[in-house]
Amino acid sequence: MNRKLYGTLTKISERKEDFKSAFQYQEKWIASNDTVNRTDKNKQLAEAETRFKTQEKEQEIIRLDEENTSKSRQFWWLFCGAGALLIMFTVALWQYRRIRQVNKELESTNALIWSRNKQISEQSDQLKNLMKELHHRVKNNLAIISSLLRLQSTRLEDEGAVKAVKEGQQRVEAMSLIHQKLYESENITKVNMKEYISDLAQGLLYAYGYKIEDFDLRVDIAEIELDVEVAVPLGLILNEIITNSFKHAFAHIDNPQLSIILNENKPFHLEIKDNGPGIDMNKWQQPTGSFGKRLIVILSEQIGAILKVNNENGTRFDLVMTV
Repeated sequence: MNRKLYGTLTKISERKEDFKSAFQYQEKWIASNDTVNRTDKNKQLAEAETRFKTQEKEQEIIRLDEENTSKSRQFWWLFCGAGALLIMFTVALWQYRRIRQVNKELESTNALIWSRNKQISEQSDQLKNLMKELHHRVKNNLAIISSLLRLQSTRLEDEGAVKAVKEGQQRVEAMSLIHQKLYESENITKVNMKEYISDLAQGLLYAYGYKIEDFDLRVDIAEIELDVEVAVPLGLILNEIITNSFKHAFAHIDNPQLSIILNENKPFHLEIKDNGPGIDMNKWQQPTGSFGKRLIVILSEQIGAILKVNNENGTRFDLVMTV
């Protein structure tokens, strides 16, 4: 505004030929023009500085946004990682508590099982002792019956009656021997057939007046244990067959032989063979017969055994059992 005024006054003074005033106005116009120029330059500088600062601020804002975005991303990664760690910790804690609970349950179950096993073991020991006592009493009772039969045989005059009573006595002693073996054994329900058959054969050998050094007794019995339900009838069958051999097979034999073989392969095969004159097969095959023969047949059927009898340089009994 002043710059235009001074320019106009300069021109007016020149027309009036007032060169002094014109010069003064001219100086003021120049000074005003310089001021305007400096103002414009300052304004331009200020605008440039403003734009630069604005650009710097925008770049700073962009940088800060990028930093915030990066930090936000890092924060979310850290948050997710912390969440995953928290979940893993929670699962591990749950598993730990679950394992402790399972261990406690197992300890409780093991304690209960141990208590029950101890109770069962005690009851088993009590039952075993009771069964041993039962076998002992049965053995003693059978021994008493055997003694009574022996005494009764001394009072009889009829030879047939004496013979029958003695045979009954031997049958009682065969059963008594089984209960004796059960009483002496740790196994109260099974009989060791090797020991039982050996003792039974030697006992009958002595009962009929033979000496072990003058008799060829061959006992080849496998280590087999049979339930008492099978051992008792099998013992009675053996008693009848061995007794018949001692009674009828060796009367006129210089070198008496008796072999008893029981294998360990199923079905069990029991073989009893003597070297006597042999058995009368026609008489054996008759439906009727002696009490001993009927007892052998009935007891063989009772234990489900197949009985075969034949003459083979003496009498041979074969008993095949599927027990």
